Amino acid sequence: MSFDLVIIAASTGGPKAVRKVLSPLPENIPFALIIVQHMLPRMFMSYVKTLAGSVDFPLAKAMDGERLEKGRAYVAPAGYHLRLSRIAHNVTFALDQKTPPISGHRPAADILIGDAAFLPLHTAVIVLTGMGKDGLHGVKKLKAMLAGKCWVVAEDERSALVYGMPRAIVENHLADAVLTLDDIASWLAKQAESTG
Repeated sequence: MSFDLVIIAASTGGPKAVRKVLSPLPENIPFALIIVQHMLPRMFMSYVKTLAGSVDFPLAKAMDGERLEKGRAYVAPAGYHLRLSRIAHNVTFALDQKTPPISGHRPAADILIGDAAFLPLHTAVIVLTGMGKDGLHGVKKLKAMLAGKCWVVAEDERSALVYGMPRAIVENHLADAVLTLDDIASWLAKQAESTG
């Protein structure tokens, strides 16, 4: 299956894990990539700058009204839920501060993944290390709405710093694959090669 969109969700231990997953990717990634990393707002821009410096493709903070484009990576801004909507043939971002935090998190992966469930895109979701269950409800919706057009990868307990978010996916039988961090990086790199 080739993908139009890849969503990565992470919390505790995520910055290092996300960097490891993204670093093998080529300069011209054939899908759009969105990262939801739970983080304090004061640390956010430093995180984006560090992450952008560790990859070969364009990566930046998602902006309100910006169009989702293949070949680019976007980071959901701290303090906002990142929403997706389809306008004509374009998918655009909206930054939402009105919706309360979900389980203490804004951005919440559940919101973003839930929006992706209503888009006509082949979507992959990668749930990495983190406390809690963020991503679970969004993935349930994605699986219900996009059966056959989505793929969900959960990080294996052996490599996850905190096995909370991935555990929720695995225990609810929503993972199409359960992989260590190294294997997730290899899998995503192969998707980039086979899709491109």
